[in-house]
Amino acid sequence: MDFIYRTTFKTLVEKSHPKALYLEAQLCERQGNNDRALALYEKLVARDTEDASSENDVDYGTAWMAISKLRARKGDRAGVGKAIERAAFRFENPAAYYQLAKVFTSPSTAEYEGFLLKAAASGEVRAAHELGVLYFSQSQGRVPVDDRGASNTKVVGVKGKTGEETPGREEMLAVDSKAAIKKRKLARQWFALGADAGLTGSQVYLAALLHKLGKLEEGLKWLQAARNSKDSQTWVKVINHLREHWDLADSDFSHVDIEGIR
Repeated sequence: MDFIYRTTFKTLVEKSHPKALYLEAQLCERQGNNDRALALYEKLVARDTEDASSENDVDYGTAWMAISKLRARKGDRAGVGKAIERAAFRFENPAAYYQLAKVFTSPSTAEYEGFLLKAAASGEVRAAHELGVLYFSQSQGRVPVDDRGASNTKVVGVKGKTGEETPGREEMLAVDSKAAIKKRKLARQWFALGADAGLTGSQVYLAALLHKLGKLEEGLKWLQAARNSKDSQTWVKVINHLREHWDLADSDFSHVDIEGIR
């Protein structure tokens, strides 16, 4: 094996063969040789051309994400941002869109939601969970429906004298409005994806939403799954709170501040 490396693979690395650079960078990263790994990844992405995404079976999006991680270890925030944006906008990398949503977005809810949707649609289950949290929080009137940075918000969705619900964007939803009910439906769909993937938080939220819908047996199944998960201690306060109030007639978990309890 060492002979093959010295006579063939090493030569390919020295000649900047894309696949060889990629594999050598990954090997160096696993071995903790971060400086060489970063140099190799950056040498690789310097070949970033219009057809680079399919060239020699190299995943350039993942390479850019590796650069972001290695740049973060050096405290290079600007380098991290550049790498993540390249991975997202050039190569549609799901993890990059998730990071953009969590770290690099403006206060715009629409932008935040858009990045999460792109990530979740490509299989990033953490983004699916965050979408569920966003829609659930909007349904509770805790987060504006359009602009997370809006300062002058007011409750909408309350029926006036005409019996019509007040429309509006960049505003809060009334908890029992039709719009809030629609948001809870969306939240349930995204939490279901996260729950199926084993995310404890999604299982907890899904249990609460199922309780609201009167699906107590199914909800209790997910609450028990959360209790049995490896990450249960992170959510133990919420799990205990929901279980203690599960059978009470006046329990309405659609109003519960889950993150606050946590």
